[in-house]
Amino acid sequence: MIEPRPASTYFQGKTVLIAEGTRGLGAHCSAQFYRWGAKVIATESLSPNGDGNSLEDLLGKDGLSHIRVHPADLSEKGEIPALLEKLGATMSRIDFFVSLGLEHGDRKAMDIFDENYFIEDIKTTAWPFFETFLGLINTFETRPSQSLILFEEMAGKRDPDREVTTGMIETLTQYLMTHYLYDNCRINLVKVIHSTEPDALDVTREAAARTVVTLCSGLLDVMSGQTITLDMGRACIQPS
Repeated sequence: MIEPRPASTYFQGKTVLIAEGTRGLGAHCSAQFYRWGAKVIATESLSPNGDGNSLEDLLGKDGLSHIRVHPADLSEKGEIPALLEKLGATMSRIDFFVSLGLEHGDRKAMDIFDENYFIEDIKTTAWPFFETFLGLINTFETRPSQSLILFEEMAGKRDPDREVTTGMIETLTQYLMTHYLYDNCRINLVKVIHSTEPDALDVTREAAARTVVTLCSGLLDVMSGQTITLDMGRACIQPS
C-alpha cells in the first residue's frame, strides 16, 4: 500500500487532474501524486474493477478518502464542460493535467480495420485530452504547468489507426507547445510499451507513474512537445 511522504514539499498545495485516474495506470498516477503531497482529482468513466489495480487497492480506504473522484466520461459531449464547471466553482487552479487514453469495452471488441475504429480511437484518446486542456485554459486564470497524455501499448502489436492517432497527437502536442511556449505551459506525450515476452524486463505501471510525477516535478521543465517512450530501451536495440 502506498503511503504519503510528509517530507516532500514541491507538490504541497498543488492540484493535479487525472482523467481516468481510478484504475490501471491512472490509479498508479493518482497514488504517486498523493504520495508526494499533491491534491488529486480523478475522473472515472468505468468501474474501478476494470483493468489493473484500483485506487483502493493501492491506497486503502483511508488513502482513497483523500482523492476527489468525479464520475465523468470525457469522451462524451457535455461531460467536459460539466466537469470544468464543477471544478471552477470550487478551486482557483489546476497545476497539472494527466490524461489516459480511454479503453471502452465497445472499442476493445471492434475490428481494428472497421471503418468506425479510427473515429472511436480519436474520440477516446485525442479529443478528451485537447478538449479538456483547452477547457482548463478557459476556466482558470493559471494554466497547468505540465499536461501529459499517456498511452499503453503492447510491443509488436500493429494497430494502423492507433499509429495515425498517435502521429496526430504528436503533431498537435508540438503545435500547442509552440502556441503556449511563453505561458509556462508544457505539453508532452508519454507512451508506455509493454513487452509481450514472458521473461523480458517490462515497464511497470508504478515506474511509469513515477516518470509522470517526475515530469511534473520541475526537474524536467526544459521538456515540452516531446514524445517520451518507456519501453526498457527495446527501441534502441537492433534485432540480430
